[in-house]
This record gives sequence, C-alpha cells and structure tokens, in this order.
Amino acid sequence: MRISNYLYKENVLTKKECKKVINEGAKQLQKAITYNAKEEGEASSIRETNISFFESGSAIDNILQKVIENLCNIAFTYYGVGITDVEPIQYAEYEKGMFYGWHTDSGKTTTQTVKRDISASLILNDKSKYTGGSLQMVLPDMISKDNIITPQDVEDQEEGTLIVFPSSMIHRVTPVSSGIRKSLVLWSCSNIKFT
Repeated sequence: MRISNYLYKENVLTKKECKKVINEGAKQLQKAITYNAKEEGEASSIRETNISFFESGSAIDNILQKVIENLCNIAFTYYGVGITDVEPIQYAEYEKGMFYGWHTDSGKTTTQTVKRDISASLILNDKSKYTGGSLQMVLPDMISKDNIITPQDVEDQEEGTLIVFPSSMIHRVTPVSSGIRKSLVLWSCSNIKFT
C-alpha cells in the first residue's frame, strides 16, 4: 500500500440519496452487541449498534454502486490496491449511549487466502442531528513514547462524506450523547493475496 492514513471524499452522496439509504436501511434494523471477555470471566460490551445489511438487488443498488465505485477509485489511486470484492454493505444507527470501541476491520473472510484490505464509512445524516458518535483513528504520531494514545476525530464527518482507510487501522465510534448517528460501513478485499 502506498499510504497508511485515512482519506475522505465529500459529497459522494447527495442529501436525497442519503435519505433513500436511511429509509431502506432502517427497514430491517437489528441490535448488534459484541462482547469482549474480561479477566474475571465477565463479558464487557465493545460494541452496541443497530445494524442491517444490503444484499445485491436492493431498491437502492444504484446508490450503493456509486459508493462502491468511489471506494474502488480511492483504493486504486491512493493505496495502489485493486478491489476485487466488497462484502454486503452494513447500515448502522447509533442511538444515545451506543458506540463501537477500539477495533480493526482486518481479518479473514470466508476463504482462507483473502483478507479485508480497505474499509470505508459513509456518513448518512447531518452532524447537527446528533452529538458524540465521532469516528476516531489512531495514527502512529498519536502514540507517545510512554504508549499513551491521543486519538483524533476524522477531519470531515459531514453528511455524504466517504471515509476510506486500511482495514488494519485502529478506529472507534465514540458514544452518542444525543440524537442518532447513521452511516454505511464497507469492507473490501483486494488483489493482495495471503498464504
């Protein structure tokens, strides 16, 4: 890969297109809670989000294809990666108190030789509709000599903005304080093979 930072592209979707995606995504929402084991055997939540997925043939395929084309162009131009596959696209809603703790998106998919390489998040609603819920990344210059991490909010998180980053990049969504944060999440595999 050429760079190891995130990139963003504004106005990938219009307000009208974002609204169509929200309407379709909200039809099949399910609560996703991911647990992480603690030392004492208790489970603690690292994620609380309402999600649904778009399969091929959805009513908004043309809009989703526009997002995928932008993801592929950015991946090739800036990361030197040719996208070969995009997993079903996730629609996510974060209500008050919901969050997604520190994690990476990298990991093997259904085949043993292909891993997620490039991830993306597309912000679907206006930032004035919620507080908190910020997408944050950890870049090398954010880690002190004492291993103290000072995360940074992604620079542009406005409606219609596509944020693209290596799947191995550590990131999170901070807890929502009020309102509802709505976004798409994309995971892609590339022509890079692992054995």
